[in-house]
Amino acid sequence: MRLLIAVVVVLMLVGPVRMTHSGEPKEAETKEVQKDLAKVRLYLSHKFDDFEINQDGTRSLYGLAYNKDTPIELIKVPELEEFFPQTQFFITEIDNLIFCYRKVEVIVCITTRKSGDDIRYCFSPVFTNPSQKFLNVFKNIQTETIDQRKQLATGLGNLLAKITFKSELRPLDIENEAAVSLRHHDRHWRVIHFKFDKDGKSHAPSID
Repeated sequence: MRLLIAVVVVLMLVGPVRMTHSGEPKEAETKEVQKDLAKVRLYLSHKFDDFEINQDGTRSLYGLAYNKDTPIELIKVPELEEFFPQTQFFITEIDNLIFCYRKVEVIVCITTRKSGDDIRYCFSPVFTNPSQKFLNVFKNIQTETIDQRKQLATGLGNLLAKITFKSELRPLDIENEAAVSLRHHDRHWRVIHFKFDKDGKSHAPSID
């Protein structure tokens, strides 16, 4: 009887531990994410190395710079995962010398390919228009149904909403397109348009 009780107690202790760890990322996956984080940090450090220094030694009154101590966050957008199995999306901030906009939110995506990593970035649409190079990541995506096309537009909208202050996304009904409205401070801010060819392959999205 005592042995049975001991076994039950052990199972009760072991069971919750297994449940606790079942939802955590695998060690190999964590290492891959850490590698991607290091690559993104290095990329931003080269892209936005520091503010320009004037001849008198003072910093320029404009420009962007990346602080290596700024946190970088891995983000998940469920609508995009089936379209981008080899791509990770991250959010961080770039320092800005403009008084009213000292920190600029930015998305960085890294796509792993045999030919090498493809890294691109996109500033908050509140700060400036999204990079066309970044938007081209969403070009030539194969879809089979109208729902998938709407899903792709919603996914890009949700991605940009993560770097848009007080944002809201609303679907739009536009003929022959998948489109969403990105709102900022309860005002219409941008329309994200997706068009597709006759085979269901996406053109590069446009943002008005």
